[in-house]
Amino acid sequence: MGSREYTYDARGYLNRIRAGKDDEGEDIGLHVDVAGLLDSVNGQPVRWDSAVPLPVLTGIASASVASLGLVTGIDGRWVAPGYRAARADSEDPWQPGDAVMVRGLPDGVSLDAAGTVSVDKLAWMGARVYDPATMGFLSRDPLPGDPGSVWASNLYEYAANNLLMFSDPLGLKPLTDEQLQKHNDADNWFEGDGAWVVGAAMFVGGFCILPFCGPLGMAILSGGADTLVQKATLGTVDYGQVLVSSAFGAVGSGASTVGVKIVKAVGESAVKRAATRFAWQEASSLVLGTGQGVTTNVVTGKEWSKDIWANAATSAVGGGFSDMTGGIRGVVDDEVTSGLAAGTLSNSDALMNRVAVRFATSQVDMMGGTAQAGLKDQMTDKGAGPSDLIGGAKSGAGSWSGFMPSLKSQGLIGRVE
Repeated sequence: MGSREYTYDARGYLNRIRAGKDDEGEDIGLHVDVAGLLDSVNGQPVRWDSAVPLPVLTGIASASVASLGLVTGIDGRWVAPGYRAARADSEDPWQPGDAVMVRGLPDGVSLDAAGTVSVDKLAWMGARVYDPATMGFLSRDPLPGDPGSVWASNLYEYAANNLLMFSDPLGLKPLTDEQLQKHNDADNWFEGDGAWVVGAAMFVGGFCILPFCGPLGMAILSGGADTLVQKATLGTVDYGQVLVSSAFGAVGSGASTVGVKIVKAVGESAVKRAATRFAWQEASSLVLGTGQGVTTNVVTGKEWSKDIWANAATSAVGGGFSDMTGGIRGVVDDEVTSGLAAGTLSNSDALMNRVAVRFATSQVDMMGGTAQAGLKDQMTDKGAGPSDLIGGAKSGAGSWSGFMPSLKSQGLIGRVE
């Protein structure tokens, strides 16, 4: 390549590449938009997805580009960018990736497998243009270097001259792989503070629905609780795991409803009813708790049997608490029904009894849920944390599942005396 002359606009962005006298190439005109993104090359449009932390090329001239991380779709073909798209995965990491043959690009423009635009063999990296020949940027860093950093003394360096540790896809500051990932996640609302909002909204919304429709409310509430637990303990949320929690929450609520019907069908014997309730609660809790753990492991790519005994043991503990509180509620329900039938209990008194007992047993369920979560933490070598409190709140809220339909079945809604 012969000599080149570079001209810049008033903002400091490269706007023309002029061919030298000894070169037969043509001048290349460039335009950069107000966001610092390459907007056109020789009048041909360059399109970006700027709604993400690191703007992604979506097309140039008539060619389309779709960056999906592991692969990049360029003009109808799929290519792999390498293990780190921000850096060339080759013997010479200073060089951009190999150019991909693409029809319809403006003269002098090329794309590599990561979707990086090069103009006249100069790589466009965010705010600046990188020259592989000199292994540096053509313009000064627009931001001051961090005090004491090794790159603060040379504002043209690429990635602090240390490609084993850094990359600089924005042309603003050398970043480690970990910092680059955090930068990518910073504006991902569902991975950032938005996860707290989503989890809390699901938890509250599920609780509001729970008294009217147990399975639906428990599904939403369980998903919200799992979102909050993951965010509090891991800092990130796997929404596949959230879906598993929601599904098992709905199934668990349905199982509780079935259990109530089975207990009522066994007859008047208090011993039979208590034994049936205990057997059903323990069996359903054991099966559902263990099944949820196994399903979550499969969905999240872990060994299916990971923590299986901890899940089984803590599910049995949870079933014991549910059996106790469910038994108390069952006794009160029977007394209320008998009192209403005999005329010794008014609707208003019956309603107050039902609400008071449900509230009291929800507190016991909350303590049981906290104990269950704490036991699992101990069995899996995790310390106590906010997940225990969230688990307790979930169990306490679950006590109100199907409460309104049960009041309606006793004639306590709409006819308060």
